[in-house]
Amino acid sequence: RYGLGYGAVGNTTRGVFMGGYAPGSPYIVNDIDFLTFATMGNATDFGDLTNVKQSPAQASNNTRGLSQGGTAPAQLDIIDYVTIASAGNATDFGDSTVGRSNCAGAASSVRAVQAGGGTPSVSNVIDYVTIASTGDATDFGDLTQAGKAPSPSSDATRAVFGGRHTPSKQTTMDFITIATTGNASDFGDLKAAASEKGGISDSHAGLQG
Repeated sequence: RYGLGYGAVGNTTRGVFMGGYAPGSPYIVNDIDFLTFATMGNATDFGDLTNVKQSPAQASNNTRGLSQGGTAPAQLDIIDYVTIASAGNATDFGDSTVGRSNCAGAASSVRAVQAGGGTPSVSNVIDYVTIASTGDATDFGDLTQAGKAPSPSSDATRAVFGGRHTPSKQTTMDFITIATTGNASDFGDLKAAASEKGGISDSHAGLQG
């Protein structure tokens, strides 16, 4: 399936995949599956989301994984969470400040943020939740440029959102400091305009490709 989201969910042991669009009825699904990084083999069923969805923002710390927003096909404000080390159905966490899909998710060990996306018009909204608690998201600030499908990467301090479409593809990169609130700041530009890229990072730098 595709449309699983713009952001990774996992801890040091497991990777978790939530929702998406499958090639066959009912198409948009609520499936959750996982794999264990240290072994090889097919993914294993984990449970189900509270709602079918594709293209959510996904973010995690070492304990919980969150699936924020998405489309089913209408834009959703639903936030679900799972405890990564266990298996079972997702639990309702709360609601985003606005229903949207094709948004970017990033996290520190404390907070998860959701940025950009479509409502279905392009959005510049950033909001956040405290991962260890539950409840509705709080406004964080705005991206420097509204757009769908920005690509996230983050470490424990910063999140960088690279590219997006408005609907034309953009080179924009901006960043936030996750522990604070406020509008994003300009980071620089991608080498080529793009959206729906994959983002990865370690504790010092991030890549988008």
